[in-house]
Amino acid sequence: MRLSLPSPLVLRADEADLPSLPHSPVNSSRSVFERALDVEPSSIRLWLAYCEMVRPMVPALSLSSPRRADTLRPPRSQELKARNIAHARNLFDRAVTLLPRIDQIWYKYVFLEELLGNVAGSRQVFERWMAWEPDEKAWSAYIKMEVRYGEFDRASKIYERMINCHPEPKHFVKWAKFEEERSNVDRAREIYQLGFEFFGQDEEGIDKSQSLYSAMAKMEVRLKEYERARLIYKVRPALSSRSPTRSSPSTACRARARPSSTPPTRTSRSSLARGPASR
Repeated sequence: MRLSLPSPLVLRADEADLPSLPHSPVNSSRSVFERALDVEPSSIRLWLAYCEMVRPMVPALSLSSPRRADTLRPPRSQELKARNIAHARNLFDRAVTLLPRIDQIWYKYVFLEELLGNVAGSRQVFERWMAWEPDEKAWSAYIKMEVRYGEFDRASKIYERMINCHPEPKHFVKWAKFEEERSNVDRAREIYQLGFEFFGQDEEGIDKSQSLYSAMAKMEVRLKEYERARLIYKVRPALSSRSPTRSSPSTACRARARPSSTPPTRTSRSSLARGPASR
């Protein structure tokens, strides 16, 4: 009796697990994934599995050592490594272009570049990602990367851009504390003031500003500026008793229903920045 076998060119998404089998050649694994993506090009699970497959093929550099880890390797090994890196970068670029709203792929892409010691490349990936106005966790990851490499001014500018996208009281507080920790107290006070002005003096705005007043007063106490702290605590209840004077500004980004191929554009609020926020 003859068996009817399925065509090897028609793969279902669940067949992408084949590369995880032991002793599977790398080229064969890539071929299976590519054919599977031909069938289901928008499968998030396939792209994530494919990205996970190629990342271990890229050897990491020792970021603590100025000497490259591959300088003593034979030329053939270096050639193979270069091929793997180029393939991995090409794969991640394809993935984020097709699925720009899938944060997991962006995280893996950024990690890959940082793993290679390519901080400038990681920054470029983050900039592409931020153009899509992701959630606050993505902005925080960008800030943490800059802080790891001592780029505090860059981190401060990213905080400014994050607040333009997600103007919430807790983000004003985080930014102000960041400036306070690097002994930029005057800038921290300016940030709190920006928050007060942004949320306004109506009932809803005052309610949202309560955490800002509390955080600013605590900062003044830490700095032993007790008179300033006393005045802040004195002003806060007085503001709470005032009647609404104007409508509350919007505290959300624009609607997310945008074409998948074009990142959103934004006009930065002049009340949140000294100048237009750079992308």
